Amino acid sequence: MDKDKHRKSNVSVAVIIPAYNAEAHLEQAVKSARAQSLTPEEIVVVNDGSSDRTAEIAEDLGVKVLSRSNAGVSAARNSGIGMTDCEWIAFLDADDVWEPDKLERQFSAINAHPQAGLVTTDFCQFNDEGEIVHASFLSQDGRYASIVKKKLGDKLSLIQESSQGFSNGGYFLVPSAVVVRRALVRKAGLFDESLRYAEDLEFFLRVLKYTPILVVEEPLVRYRVHGNNASNDRLKMALGVLATTDRIFSSPERYESDATVYAQSLERRNIPIAGRELLEIGEFAEARRVLSRRFGVGMGLRSFSLWLSAVLGPMPFHFALSLKRKLSGKRK
Repeated sequence: MDKDKHRKSNVSVAVIIPAYNAEAHLEQAVKSARAQSLTPEEIVVVNDGSSDRTAEIAEDLGVKVLSRSNAGVSAARNSGIGMTDCEWIAFLDADDVWEPDKLERQFSAINAHPQAGLVTTDFCQFNDEGEIVHASFLSQDGRYASIVKKKLGDKLSLIQESSQGFSNGGYFLVPSAVVVRRALVRKAGLFDESLRYAEDLEFFLRVLKYTPILVVEEPLVRYRVHGNNASNDRLKMALGVLATTDRIFSSPERYESDATVYAQSLERRNIPIAGRELLEIGEFAEARRVLSRRFGVGMGLRSFSLWLSAVLGPMPFHFALSLKRKLSGKRK
């Protein structure tokens, strides 16, 4: 490493990398953390019970390594947090990559606006061939523009009412883009290890009770899109989001003030997804249970039609599905 290209960090920041069977991408992730123009104090790889060469690769890279039995990404992140005393925590998934000035840009923003205890960035999405799929998540469909925020500079904004903003403009936080003050993690609590999907969403909604968000509006993270992403399983992801909304509804005082409003919008989007996926695999009783969550209270036409299909049983549902596919084929 050419040390002249990097300067020692004047902040205490640890990079936490949870890794499960990550031999294909871990080295690239770690090297991107090491190549930061603002050098992190620690890089911690948590090997979450991998059966491949993940632990060996991490050891060869000379970073701090913790190997533990497989317990999921939340437990791995929590273990990593417990291994460091750094003032700031930066998350990096083992298949993602940072741009060289990512940390420097974030801490420049924090130094200018110390009231914020969490700073995130825009990110691009790329595939395993290295091709950019979306150059900027924040601008790809215009949703981010609808969030109420205070412009602090050409590429920097501050968001005070985060959950309300998410409801209006869509959720935009990914762990690999976030740096958060450790004191806020202690105050809000660690990741919920019982959640296997949308666990980061639930965690950040707790943290955001105590801090506004600084957003560096530049794609300083490359988020890898591939078949192993947890979010690719539509049914599990939708049910995971609904488990998260249950947490919010049961203990709203733990979350940012508008979190229940955001949770309601999440329910409206994910109930029909989960219901349809359950119907397609023949789980009609479970589909009825899920689709009845908002029965009579804000149930849209789509959810009602799916609920009716779940009540009537498989024959009418498959007939309607077959008819819809035939009609769709004729339109092409």
